[in-house]
Amino acid sequence: MATIFVRRALLLFLSFTMVLSFAHTSVDATSSRTPLYPSQCDYEEISSMENGWKNYYQTGYVYYDDYCKIQGNASLAIQTDYRDGKNIVGASFSFPPRSFEYRAFRFFIRASDWNDVELFSILMNSNGFWYDMYAVDVKSLLTNPNNEEWIEIVLSRSEMYPIQNPSWASIDKVMFRLISKPHTEPTVWIDNFGHFESAKKPYVSIVFDDGMSVVYDYALPVFEEFGVRGSCFIIPDFVGLEQDGFMTQRQVDFLAYWYGWGIGGHDWMKLTDLPKEHSPGDPSWLYTLDESVARNKAYFERHKYPGRDCYAIPYGAYNDTVIDTIAKHYTYIRPHNNLSQPSGYIATSNINSHVVYADLPIEEVQRWIHNAKENNDWVILVMHRVVPNPTKGVDTENSIAYLRQILEYALYIENVDVLPFHEVLEEYYPFAG
Repeated sequence: MATIFVRRALLLFLSFTMVLSFAHTSVDATSSRTPLYPSQCDYEEISSMENGWKNYYQTGYVYYDDYCKIQGNASLAIQTDYRDGKNIVGASFSFPPRSFEYRAFRFFIRASDWNDVELFSILMNSNGFWYDMYAVDVKSLLTNPNNEEWIEIVLSRSEMYPIQNPSWASIDKVMFRLISKPHTEPTVWIDNFGHFESAKKPYVSIVFDDGMSVVYDYALPVFEEFGVRGSCFIIPDFVGLEQDGFMTQRQVDFLAYWYGWGIGGHDWMKLTDLPKEHSPGDPSWLYTLDESVARNKAYFERHKYPGRDCYAIPYGAYNDTVIDTIAKHYTYIRPHNNLSQPSGYIATSNINSHVVYADLPIEEVQRWIHNAKENNDWVILVMHRVVPNPTKGVDTENSIAYLRQILEYALYIENVDVLPFHEVLEEYYPFAG
């Protein structure tokens, strides 16, 4: 007990000293930081996407597109043709056997119409046998992907399911497979397909979106019980609305300065609904996208919270314009793609996470954590409310017992450290100098 008291006292002293001196230890966009890019994590290209790919099923179309690309001369494009009656196309690429142990994958994808895509999978064959493979449907992991926009995918081995007897030590073929809905002919483009070292320490972060008072009342004591800390992505406009269930300013301050939690940015509206510029007749309360994000960030700059350079996109609703606008004010952006985050490379504007809905079996969360331990991932678990007795039908309420099960499994079964969101970023993105 004395140790905990000393830790809290030290945290309080250091935190308020930070505020007074306008210094901090949170992850911020400063000229002193050296971001981690693929070139700094032993990145290797698997394919230039400009040659060597074969039409595996001899259906649809597999071709190289020199107009729609990320870089280089072309991207790989695959398109179904409903006239062949199969609604499937696969592009395969063979290479000498290589090991992808302690590696993760990165590529870009783009679709003409995601609504027409039934499945878009990546399959990796092992040992020279077609049926020994790892596979995953990438589309099912994406939240609200936008048509005609490139998406950077950072894919851990954790996401890929073994079929029969594959081995990461001997992979010799990869396939991108598109299955379309009946009577549709979508095109999917793939570019910059490579792999990188992912052997850093695994972590678990539990984050709470919105800033509800039940997090302070019920989740915080559980974290204190286990001696760990979490993160809260709060809505500045709602701080102090106690009648609506949000934390007071005092509670937010105590969460950050007394208990050592990270506090990041969030909002209550879909950013895709905000105008990009003002129009004649707009009401005075209507802010543009840039004005809204700037006002949000100004709150965190005033309070100097640790983690203030991190932002969680509300409702998972975003597009290139939203991402570019947020990136003007925040460095680290978390959408809601349902993926674990490999430790070797982080796409700062598209950090992977898992949403923990009320009806999600605890075994699924445990599987994510177990796979993180096996593959050196960072698992970010997104929650909203923690209460003694969740309301039936409310998918954003988890029980205190459920939260306790997560922490017990992470800390005592898998022995994976639980850290606030911004502190893991500090581990993966050390300050230069």
